[in-house]
Amino acid sequence: MKKSITGSSKYLIFDFSNAFVFRNTSKAIQVLESLKVEGTPETLIIWALTREFKKLIQSIKIRVY
Repeated sequence: MKKSITGSSKYLIFDFSNAFVFRNTSKAIQVLESLKVEGTPETLIIWALTREFKKLIQSIKIRVY
């Protein structure tokens, strides 16, 4: 997904997390490399991954109970 409001970024952090969640490794790497070149803070990338892991853990807990 391209950022359409400002046009300043090719990808959003959510493009990375979506590719990660859907196991699209090549897309995730492509987006990650683009985000790094654009100067996206590493903490934001870690936040996105942490958010997805938390959602995954919650869904596992719901299935168990």
